[in-house]
Amino acid sequence: MAGNICDCCKIFKSIGVASSCLGPISFAYCKKCLQFGAEPEDLIEYVIETNGGWEHTAEWVRYITVPIGPGIYIFADQLI
Repeated sequence: MAGNICDCCKIFKSIGVASSCLGPISFAYCKKCLQFGAEPEDLIEYVIETNGGWEHTAEWVRYITVPIGPGIYIFADQLI
């Protein structure tokens, strides 16, 4: 929680730390990222790469939201 900035969007002030839905790791989240159930983009990319691509990644991962700007969120499968 470096500087109390959200680890997910890296824009807004974090309000606390919460566990990721993608594994045994926790991040500092701002209110918006928590409300959207967002995960850091680099974590999504890591999961996809580690699994060997989307075809080897669970379907539900596609619907995790990822911040792409201040208050702007997309589904993970829209990253590519």
